[in-house]
Amino acid sequence: MKSIMLLVFMSLFVSSSAQLPPADTSRNIPRVSDREGKFSIFTVVKFDNAACTTSTGLNGTCFTAKECTNVGGSGLGTCASGFGVCCLLSLGCDSSTSVNNTYFTGLSTLGTGTGFCQHTINKISSNVCQIRLDFDQLVLGAPDNTGNCNSDKLIVTGSSLSVPSICGSNAGQHIYLHTGMSLSPVTITISAMATFTTRAWMIRSSQICCDSLSRAPDGCLQYYVGSSGTFQSFNWQAAEAGLHLANQRYSICVRKEQGFCSICYTQCNTASPQGSFSVFHGTAATFGALTSATGTCQNDFITIPCGQATTTAATACTMERFCGGTLATTAGALTGTAVCTTVTPFVVNFFTDANENADFRSGGFCLTYSQSPC
Repeated sequence: MKSIMLLVFMSLFVSSSAQLPPADTSRNIPRVSDREGKFSIFTVVKFDNAACTTSTGLNGTCFTAKECTNVGGSGLGTCASGFGVCCLLSLGCDSSTSVNNTYFTGLSTLGTGTGFCQHTINKISSNVCQIRLDFDQLVLGAPDNTGNCNSDKLIVTGSSLSVPSICGSNAGQHIYLHTGMSLSPVTITISAMATFTTRAWMIRSSQICCDSLSRAPDGCLQYYVGSSGTFQSFNWQAAEAGLHLANQRYSICVRKEQGFCSICYTQCNTASPQGSFSVFHGTAATFGALTSATGTCQNDFITIPCGQATTTAATACTMERFCGGTLATTAGALTGTAVCTTVTPFVVNFFTDANENADFRSGGFCLTYSQSPC
């Protein structure tokens, strides 16, 4: 918490008809019969260094103008009832920050060539247990035919939860870094091994306190809130224009909202082919829906615990893994249908093997979720 001091001068002219005590003539001190009194009132205004929205629409932190200058930021708009400035901090390669809500940008720092660009995030307090990275913009080189990020990649170190290498187009995605109460920094590295003309990124870091309601559950790389929403695999592109990444092993979690007891997942586009679910280790002959109930889904798949067609509690769990070209509970289905579960916590796990080269149409997935009341 920072404070600023406002000095307000008020002058009061006091005239009194009462006589002052007689002067001590022995000391020859002049007698004063009238006196003008003046005094100052100091008002201390305190405000938190809370998140704010700048005049450009980006996130910033509320600082005094001097503090904003000292950290290398730009004051864009006011906050704290006009007593502070909304300070935007945007940093490029070989930078570090100890300020919450900092942007790591690469619109011109690394350019289209090759090299490395690194940004270090220092925790503002030992009470910070997670750091959320929002990819407001992230366009890197695409994975190769095997699904591996051998050209461009984003690498994160300093998280106790493993973060896979990420490449391709991922604007709008986010990840949670789990740091515990350690004060060790987190480092983001953009590695560019080949030229790429449209490379660009703007990554916002938000530090989350250990006791915050915004904290993601342990083990969750991504975390969504609300009774409905949408999520995608990394490098998902419409009409299966992208390729899902190799060596993916992470959990996508959804907060169970109060008064809700089940959740259903459906494709963003239920058509097939070129719908919004293609998680494969197979050929065109197996393009329909596949599940663990059929003994398949051994290499690339998602898991939905006790997945079924209805929102009632399952009497027996027969399906957990889902793969193929359609998300459905019926094997061979060519049109996507809802897959529901009552198992909590609500989580979808994504697994892929090390090589997607021989797989037929491995675009990944775009799924919507909707929770149902109890």
